[in-house]
Amino acid sequence: MSNDSNRSALVTGTALLTVASLIAKILSAVYRIPFQNMVGNVGFYVYQQIYPIYGIAMTVALSGLPVFISKLVVDAKTETDKLNIVYQIQKILFIVCGLIFVGLQLGANQIAIWMHDIQLSPVIYAVSWMFLVIPFLASWRGYFQGRYLMKPTAYSQVLEQLVRVSIILVTAVWAVRHHLDPHRMGSLAMLSAPFATLASAGLIYYFLRKDHIRKLSRSYAIPGLSRRLLLEGATICLVASVMLLLQLVDSFSVVAELTKLGNNQLMAQNIKGVYDRSQTLVQLGLTITTASTTAILPQLVAAVKSKNQQRYLQLAHGSIAVNFGLACAMSFGMLALMAAINPLLFATPELNLTISVYCFSILAASIILVLNTIFQSHDVFGPTVIAIIIAVVIKAAVNSLFIDQWGILGASLATVSSLCAAILIMIVSGWKYLRDLISWSQLAKLVLISAIMWSAVIGVRILIKAILIGKVTLRIMAGIQSIVGIGVGVFVFVIVCIMFKAFSDQEWLLIPMGNRILEIRGNYNENR
Repeated sequence: MSNDSNRSALVTGTALLTVASLIAKILSAVYRIPFQNMVGNVGFYVYQQIYPIYGIAMTVALSGLPVFISKLVVDAKTETDKLNIVYQIQKILFIVCGLIFVGLQLGANQIAIWMHDIQLSPVIYAVSWMFLVIPFLASWRGYFQGRYLMKPTAYSQVLEQLVRVSIILVTAVWAVRHHLDPHRMGSLAMLSAPFATLASAGLIYYFLRKDHIRKLSRSYAIPGLSRRLLLEGATICLVASVMLLLQLVDSFSVVAELTKLGNNQLMAQNIKGVYDRSQTLVQLGLTITTASTTAILPQLVAAVKSKNQQRYLQLAHGSIAVNFGLACAMSFGMLALMAAINPLLFATPELNLTISVYCFSILAASIILVLNTIFQSHDVFGPTVIAIIIAVVIKAAVNSLFIDQWGILGASLATVSSLCAAILIMIVSGWKYLRDLISWSQLAKLVLISAIMWSAVIGVRILIKAILIGKVTLRIMAGIQSIVGIGVGVFVFVIVCIMFKAFSDQEWLLIPMGNRILEIRGNYNENR
């Protein structure tokens, strides 16, 4: 295949993979809203306690290891070498995932005890089975991506989510109708994970048969492969699963600390279930940044390799500014509208402040994703690895202290604080890659604009409440507040950005509907 053909296949494949990833992430976030409405706070708590284990595993199989494996496959000279890489990595993964499977099976009771809820052990048993399929999924997805064939990964990713979400929602309906215990419902819902991974693996196997992928008669060892898998592969997986790692810390500490504060077990589980709503909102909020960084990474890599410094600076600076601005607006917007969003999506207006604070993780995690994309374009992994490991350590160290001091709000503060620490470490340790890319005055301007937008949305929400209170139900009023508030927020943010000249023409083009906004700006300037 020629270089032009490779480039064309890469661009087309990256676009397909980005769209599939976006669809899968939206599905993965949106289904939790009807699920929570059906099973209630305690049922949602049961599912969310074990979800980080599933989420980390699927991150490894979907976006972590396949990216690393694809790089090795691209560099391999012959088809035999490509297949040998896949088989060697598959052997390593079968050992690692097999040990994890055995550990979860034998240690389910102990893990449940550490989570302060022994009834969670069947849910852990249920999710453990998916680890037996991950080696096959991760290795062959990486192989296809390394050959610029993105359809197997993209289609299997969407299929996996469709199967899993369908099983979960059907299970929830059946459990509610039959008044099933929340923990029993949780174990049945979590069985969706191995079934969905099997369906995904079946589709990958179909593509293998379709492409007539041959088996190697004998594989041979590759010097240094395990070390590269541990360093480079693990780094990519760490970045993709940073929020899940922090959620896993919550699974082990939140309920235990809430009971120490005087809540009974059921009340602590109920509070944790409400707190877990924030993870759904953050996952939705991160879809734009995830799609943006996925799409821009190949362009950054190409600019670095071709030594096109002007193009690189334009892309990298624009990515930082745009993703920071959008994530900042989203975080401030959720702060302003949480009193409406919470009852609209989840029926009750509990823990609005706690969820609002947690939603600032959207801003912090977006910055981490963008900075890592810049480092990754230079094949630099150290700053990100160090930052994320320290962030998890900080979260684990302060979570209990913060909850003791501020109740469940402390868990949100611990999450945001640990992510901010990670950002600081990444900036300091990777400053030589960032010093020409960050405009502090521009970022400060975007924070100010987001604050102006926040005050406008707050005013609109209060006005609507004053007009409609007592005339409609809480959920209808919340819906009206949310729809009008989002519209006002977007309008104010865009107009003030135009007035303050927050983005350049090139940066506006990185924003959805940026062309249209540039037209509005042109009309604004003409009428001044």
